[in-house]
Amino acid sequence: MWLSPIVTAEPAAEPVSRAEALAFLRVTAGADDAQVDQFITDARQHVERVTGSRLITQTVELRAGSFADLSRLPTGPISAVASISYQDPQGNITALASDQYELFGAGLDFGIRAKVGVSWPSARAVDGSIVVTATAGYGDDGSKVPAPLKRAMLFLMSQWYDNRGIVVERQPFEVPHTVMDLLTNFRINRS
Repeated sequence: MWLSPIVTAEPAAEPVSRAEALAFLRVTAGADDAQVDQFITDARQHVERVTGSRLITQTVELRAGSFADLSRLPTGPISAVASISYQDPQGNITALASDQYELFGAGLDFGIRAKVGVSWPSARAVDGSIVVTATAGYGDDGSKVPAPLKRAMLFLMSQWYDNRGIVVERQPFEVPHTVMDLLTNFRINRS
């Protein structure tokens, strides 16, 4: 079982620029720039949370309960695995040598497997006993982020901007069906 991914190195940029957001919102630059910048970050984080995809290159820590979980990673696209460590049955933390495993897959379907002739070691049978540190995302800027994900961000920002003066008690704004439709093909199975 996977625990929620932890971002250990945030992206250096956002997939949507302030200029793109202002143009979509039909707002001129000025007094709302700081709020629009925050909406951009919030929209990216929301899209990443809903889909499991990482839009811009970032480092994530993925924690699993067994080596079998590694056959399907809960986030993507993965460009590199920096390290894998695990707790042995006695609770000692050990790092696996990089020549013991390999990343496989494409698109949003990635996994890690033991290399041919290598067996996974015994790990402590508790959630989070295996830690994978990986680099995930479509790239260092928004140029390779699929257009539907960027459009979903813009639609979310539009809703938030249009309703920014409204105080909602107990219920967050509903995510429009249009946004969920755009995200459907980019969801990673988190089972």
